[in-house]
Amino acid sequence: MRNLHSTRSRERARCFKAVRAWGWVALLGAACSAADDAPTSPTAAPSSAQPPAGSAAESPAPENAGAPLPEDVTTGATPGASAPADSSGAAAETPEVSALEPSAGEEMNGAGAQAPIAPADGEEAGAPEPSDPTSDENLRFILEDGFQTTYFAIHCSATGEDGTEIDGDSVTELPVGGGYILECELDRLPSRSATDVLSAADEPWCALGELRSFATGGDERLSIVLSSPPDSPSPTLVATRRGEPITVQQASAFGALLWPVWLVTSYDAVDLARAEPGKICDEVFEL
Repeated sequence: MRNLHSTRSRERARCFKAVRAWGWVALLGAACSAADDAPTSPTAAPSSAQPPAGSAAESPAPENAGAPLPEDVTTGATPGASAPADSSGAAAETPEVSALEPSAGEEMNGAGAQAPIAPADGEEAGAPEPSDPTSDENLRFILEDGFQTTYFAIHCSATGEDGTEIDGDSVTELPVGGGYILECELDRLPSRSATDVLSAADEPWCALGELRSFATGGDERLSIVLSSPPDSPSPTLVATRRGEPITVQQASAFGALLWPVWLVTSYDAVDLARAEPGKICDEVFEL
């Protein structure tokens, strides 16, 4: 009984192989079913792979017989065709290509998205271009309106009509009027000056300016004039008072004691540059 079952299985396999080889789709149900129903002796010899006599001649061919079967546009294979067998008789597996599979030179990150490609050896990422000063609100304001700088007196003394001089370094107040005038020296009064500014993005910049105008300032009871031109070695302010003499005192401002005499200057901005670490703006413009 076991030999009978084995023999029928072999006959059925040979029948299907013959049908595939001949390409007769219509014989698939008829011929192979007949092979199952035919009595087979346990010791009978295997039948030929050719279809039963008379079956091919009497069975009508399909309407599209002889016409090539359409190919799969995605794989180029004929639908229903089996994969070619290798030398061992086993059907070769068709490799599957995933749509997410990266191409050569690409890497995928864990989320399935393409990862950025690192620069090749020897290449450096380009540094961002410097900001355009005219596109920054704060810097554009400096370029259009300039800037102001206030110079305070660093030393003052009172000089009387008789030549008496009171040095302000030894006292905290000085007389003005009643025959005394106040002379105060400035640290400097440059015709070109630099100052630090901040852009709208809080980036440090330096502005270079040329002196446009100046105005004296200080105690409102005094008449103050500049007695020396800009760029002089010792620019000096002279303060006088008509009428009853008064005394002026030093006041604390900006962490120091200052006399109430100063000069306010206005500069036209002629250049802008990024601040440099460890340098003041005068050094950036080499003043």
